[in-house]
Amino acid sequence: MASCLLAFSLALCSLASRSPCSPVEGSPPVTVHAILPPRARARRRAGAVRGTRTRQGRACGGRPCAHARGGDSGAGTHRVEGEQVSGRRPVRRSVRRAPVRRRGRRTKRRGRRQEEKLIVALAVAVLGVGLVVAVVQWLLAHWWVLALAAVLGAGTGALWWGQRLRRRRWEAARAQGLRYQVAQLDALDHAAFEQAVRDLMFRDGCRDAVRTGGRGDRGADVIATDPAGRRWVIQCKHRRDGAAGSAIGTPDLQRLNGTARPVHGADVVVMLTNGRFTRDAGPFSEDTRMHLVDRQLLARWAAGSWPLWDLLPRVPQPRRPRR
Repeated sequence: MASCLLAFSLALCSLASRSPCSPVEGSPPVTVHAILPPRARARRRAGAVRGTRTRQGRACGGRPCAHARGGDSGAGTHRVEGEQVSGRRPVRRSVRRAPVRRRGRRTKRRGRRQEEKLIVALAVAVLGVGLVVAVVQWLLAHWWVLALAAVLGAGTGALWWGQRLRRRRWEAARAQGLRYQVAQLDALDHAAFEQAVRDLMFRDGCRDAVRTGGRGDRGADVIATDPAGRRWVIQCKHRRDGAAGSAIGTPDLQRLNGTARPVHGADVVVMLTNGRFTRDAGPFSEDTRMHLVDRQLLARWAAGSWPLWDLLPRVPQPRRPRR
């Protein structure tokens, strides 16, 4: 029995060695594809081609290449429209672009406005130059107009200068001979009384004497600067009844003291009246360095030729020496 089995195995080995499927030395190896039927082999070949093209398209990044056109690939490389790409999938690198500066609406509006202004300025300049040229040409053609204008201008200037000189002379003569009696001052109204005080200050040499009385005068009816440079602030209280009228007390002096120096910058503060003062007005004026001009002192000043600063006691020293 054992000898029979041995003989059968030797027979099988000899048959296997003689089989046509065994590879012969120097011949290609036999694959499963080679032993398939013809139709199966065609289907297998078509599927392999489709898979190869799909992989090659992915490796080329979806760009047209030789593989998409049915070309053969090189050794692990792909030709993509003039460039050679490796078989691996290329790395996508984003190109960094420089930031684009966008002009806002405001910038555009400003630019338009500037352009419009420039255009308007150029137009005005052109028109102005043209107008000047036209006027010059017209004047050159009508030269007698220039001569007439020159004569009229010279005549007008001469008349104005002559009137100014005559006015100065009249004011100087009036100031030298200006005199008032106290009865005349009593007959005046309040505005005329303030104007008379202003004229007396001008007579004494205060060329900038001005009447400021009225609503909102802040306690100053006459403001003047004497030849020594001292600033005078005078408040006028007119009484039609003169000495028989109501007396001026400390309330009026307090109001004047509160505005004369802080508001008007006075060096000399004067309360002037053609009437009288109360008894407590004198001590208050001494404490506040104010000066009182009553009816008697006003009569001496208006009827005489002495300036007011020579009649008042304790007048501040002048800012600059007298000329």
